[in-house]
Amino acid sequence: MGGRFFVRESLALKWKREPQNFTACVVCVCDEAGDAYGTGFVVAEGIVATCAHVVEKAHGGGADGRVLIRFVSSGETRRAWVRDDCWQPVDDVAMLAFEGALPTGVQPARLCVSLGGQGREFRSFGYPRVGDVEGVWARGTVMGYVIQGGREVLQLDSKELTRGFSGAPIMLSATGHVVGMVSSVFFPGRDSPKMPHTAFAVSTETLQAVCPGLELAPLPSLPRFRVAYLAAGSLALVALLVLFLVRPWSTPAGLFLQPYQHHLLEGRDLTEVAAAGRYVWFGTRSGLVWHNVASGQTNLVSGVTDTVKAMAVSHAGSTAWFALPGGRIGCYKAGETEPEWFEPGDGKVFNTVLSIVVAPDEKTTWFGDSCNGVFCYTVEEGWSPLSASLLGTGLPPLRRVEELKPGPGNALWVDGTLFVYRLLEGQWAVFDEEGTGKKLPNSVNALLVDAHDRIWFAHDQGITVLASGADSHDAGDQVWQRCEPDGRPLPPGRALGLASSDEGRVIWIATENGLVQVNAGRAVLPEDCSRWDWGDSWPQEPELADFWEADVRLAVNEYVTQGGKRRVTAWIIKRDTDRVFCVDWQ
Repeated sequence: MGGRFFVRESLALKWKREPQNFTACVVCVCDEAGDAYGTGFVVAEGIVATCAHVVEKAHGGGADGRVLIRFVSSGETRRAWVRDDCWQPVDDVAMLAFEGALPTGVQPARLCVSLGGQGREFRSFGYPRVGDVEGVWARGTVMGYVIQGGREVLQLDSKELTRGFSGAPIMLSATGHVVGMVSSVFFPGRDSPKMPHTAFAVSTETLQAVCPGLELAPLPSLPRFRVAYLAAGSLALVALLVLFLVRPWSTPAGLFLQPYQHHLLEGRDLTEVAAAGRYVWFGTRSGLVWHNVASGQTNLVSGVTDTVKAMAVSHAGSTAWFALPGGRIGCYKAGETEPEWFEPGDGKVFNTVLSIVVAPDEKTTWFGDSCNGVFCYTVEEGWSPLSASLLGTGLPPLRRVEELKPGPGNALWVDGTLFVYRLLEGQWAVFDEEGTGKKLPNSVNALLVDAHDRIWFAHDQGITVLASGADSHDAGDQVWQRCEPDGRPLPPGRALGLASSDEGRVIWIATENGLVQVNAGRAVLPEDCSRWDWGDSWPQEPELADFWEADVRLAVNEYVTQGGKRRVTAWIIKRDTDRVFCVDWQ
């Protein structure tokens, strides 16, 4: 092993990092005479990213611009031209193409998502005019997202950034990953004498939107501290490895819960979160906010100023249904001006909507009320009450609906507090553990249907699964499995939320002690929950103890990037605060 070991970051130990060559990707953008007009950086083989305004100044033109680029690492100069399909002056982005292989010592930048990068320190290298000096360094802090001219950009704090840094990469000091590109610098004047160290950058998500072939890695986590070298036979190493091995859950290196902050969420008490496709939606006590994880675009929905009581999104993620106080229902598609509003029965149908779900075929939307059961909406038939069909069936009446979930065959699953109901082709069925010697806990916090039509229940005592599937109506045919707080490797405590990815094959569980993942892809789960195929885990960090103590909500979105890779992000909010955490998983 060479006397060196890698110990995962959750134990706050890492390899000693080799010095980063921060200029290996950087180029100087010049005119035909070789005079510097800005900066750029290699983002892929044969492609350089820079600002559109840098090309315009160096060439005197726009999309047909041709410039010279000089590689910092090798000093070699090449001719470059604007790629027609990657010219976006609105976002101040231009992608340049050049011929030939990369010079020796030149490497493409390691791009990663900027999401969660607020507060990170960065370095940059650019070409301002400083006498006869050819390129200077800058450093600073990523402050967060702001809106500049109607587009979302990163705000930076740096004493060195100035004219000439336009097009320079924003490289995280700890790892060298690039989260953005410098686009403009604010110069205080008589009317705005403050904020002298403010600059702005285009995010990597925007670069990817302009050039879809670019791949973004997850944002690397920061270790709490580093231990550079450990002797291979030292007692300290042995002790640390023992701690690593006996811990019943695992955390993949580099993947940790990251705070997500945006000025549109600051000071807004969160109520709900929903996600699908490329979109994540945040319901608050004063409006609705949506975020496109691919483009980085974030917007506040116009016309929504009340508390969002419940919310659900279409399977593409671009459309959201939401409920406001007084029985008011809204439907909004990302990018449109205003929501479409519904007031069923002049506001008398609903008391307080607690759950909404969109059917897999997206032709039906179901609504669960706090007093009046279940209603559905279709374009053809409008609004219809569904709970009334329970009358005369001998089944328990359905009044309060805690949660709704769709199932295979356009089935609807309903958490009715005391019982779980299923509605399929107009027929109701009730599922509980009566007759099995186990009673389904009344405190069900969430339910979920996985890829094998098994029903998962999150409750204050842990996780219960109806492993025999939804077709086992009779108590004698039902197989229930329970993983209680002392069952390893689920961290002890309440199970607060459930979500799934990979078409229901991967289950995400939010507990009061952290986030857990289970591989539910097997046709049959082992009877002993400790032998379930537990995947990754993000245990509670000490500084997040108060986050998991209160009511949290969980949502997961996944989509395929332009490069064909699947990207999954889990989102967790703490209700009645503006705190959001997320983790990228691939």
